[in-house]
Order: sequence, then structure tokens, then C-alpha cells
Amino acid sequence: MFRYVAFLRGVSPMNLKMVDFKRCLETAGYSNVKTVLSSGNAAFDTSSKSAAVIERQIEATFTKQLGRSFYTIVRSVVRGFLLLIFLAASAASGKNGSTATANDRAVAIAEAVKLSPNPCN
Repeated sequence: MFRYVAFLRGVSPMNLKMVDFKRCLETAGYSNVKTVLSSGNAAFDTSSKSAAVIERQIEATFTKQLGRSFYTIVRSVVRGFLLLIFLAASAASGKNGSTATANDRAVAIAEAVKLSPNPCN
């Protein structure tokens, strides 16, 4: 089994409940699904090695189960973890007009770490 993270674009608590997100991922056949707050981010296990195939499958499941889809980016946990660290560092440096506080960045990194006890898996 491989561990992946999914990042959905345009998700808010008003347009997708995390319980529905989790249910869709489980319906698509993924296991050990963990969602992060109301962010539209989740980690899961699968035997598939193709992020592109997983992205299409998640989007199709949303369309079938919820009648709508979200643009989905899937990365291995290692790549996803590194992406989150990069984004947190960018926010810390004030790039991209970020107004995130140090606490916001710390919470984001802590949540990323909780996605996988061992981010190298």
C-alpha cells in the first residue's frame, strides 16, 4: 500500500463537508482516510501507483456521489509533505501576499505531520 495526499481546490465548509469527502474517498476504494480540518485536504492508502489515475477517480466519484466535482491534485505523502513545508516557508517570508500568522503556519505543519506518522512512507 502507498500513502497519498489529495488537495482539492475551491473547498470550504459551505460547499463540502469533510464527512462527505471521506465517504467519497472510501467509496472510491481508498483506506485509512484522514481529512484535515475543513481544508479539502486528505491522506489515504491505496495500492495504485499513479497519481493521475487517482485524481481522475476521485473527481469521478465526487461527480457520481455529490453531483459536483472539485479540481483534485494528488501527490505521494513525501511530495505532499514537502509541498506543505514549502508553502509554510513561503508564507513565513511574506511571499504571495500571505497574511498567515506564525500560529497558522504551525497549525498547518502540525496537521500535515498528523496525516502520516512517518512521512517517509
